[in-house]
Amino acid sequence: MSNHTTRNYFPSTEKEQFIWATNFVTELPQFRAALGLPEDTIVLLNGALSFLQKIYNFHAAAVSIARERTANKHSAEWSPVGQTVTVQANTTPTGPTSTATNPGGGLYAQIFGSVDGFINSPKCTPDIKTTLRLNPLPKPDPVLADLVSEVNAKFTGGEVLFHLTRPAPAKLIRINCDRHDGAGVKTVAVIAQARFTDHHELPAERTNWDYHVNLLDGDGNELGKTVYITVAVRKDGL
Repeated sequence: MSNHTTRNYFPSTEKEQFIWATNFVTELPQFRAALGLPEDTIVLLNGALSFLQKIYNFHAAAVSIARERTANKHSAEWSPVGQTVTVQANTTPTGPTSTATNPGGGLYAQIFGSVDGFINSPKCTPDIKTTLRLNPLPKPDPVLADLVSEVNAKFTGGEVLFHLTRPAPAKLIRINCDRHDGAGVKTVAVIAQARFTDHHELPAERTNWDYHVNLLDGDGNELGKTVYITVAVRKDGL
């Protein structure tokens, strides 16, 4: 099987992956001839889909029994004196009653093997890609509340040098500073680039300048979290 590395059509969660695969296996037969796939491809994929569903059922049953046995254990440990402790017999299977096999490999490996063979072919029309759900999935929106600029600041050569990041969808970076000179927190710069140099006049005595860095959208609204960073400065160096 070729290494179709992008696979940007494949969901990220187990539940969504199985739903995706079920749709693929269900819809593929109508396109088999157009895509030039061997006849046994459909048979093998249906077998792999049924087999995986069976394994999921076994797994769910095992989880249910595990919960039951955990309750039995607690009952055996802590039931009041004189109370009969009863352990229920298994009511669901935990796995196959005999060796279970499925030819051809795992479901997703088989699907990818088929997809890799035709996804870049002219035969794989936009309609086929849409029906088989082979178009790139939309990228999830970033959680705006978690956006943060990575900030590095250092005092060197009589200046404070900044290196910052501006993750999307932020458009600007605002740098505020409290220089502890009685003026309070003031805006030093609003920038779009990843570097900034603060040329403010330095104090005669060693002083901590407290910077507050925020990401902004195009309208100047704050996004994400504030980064706080303190830099010690002095006119004649530290």
